[in-house]
Amino acid sequence: MKEKKAAEAKKAAEAKKAAEAKKAAEAKKAAEAKKASSASRAKKLSTTKPPIKKQEKTVSEQKREKRNELLTISVYINSAKIAGIVAVGIFASAVLVAAITFIAM
Repeated sequence: MKEKKAAEAKKAAEAKKAAEAKKAAEAKKAAEAKKASSASRAKKLSTTKPPIKKQEKTVSEQKREKRNELLTISVYINSAKIAGIVAVGIFASAVLVAAITFIAM
């Protein structure tokens, strides 16, 4: 009877060991298949799309990014031109007023 139980226990241990070995082999096979599929997928991606290189930014673009101003407006006034336009306007208005007063007499 002890021999029978020992034989049954031995058979059960062997069956358990065989089942574990089978599971390990299946897991290994699945891991290899997954690795192969990911490698082929990576190969497809690398062959279909060329790597995109970032262009280095110019100095003006770097300065523009560093600024935190929303908007800057620069206005340059050429005072000589403005003085000339105002003088012509005053002279023209003086001539017109003189002409109107001469006509009205």
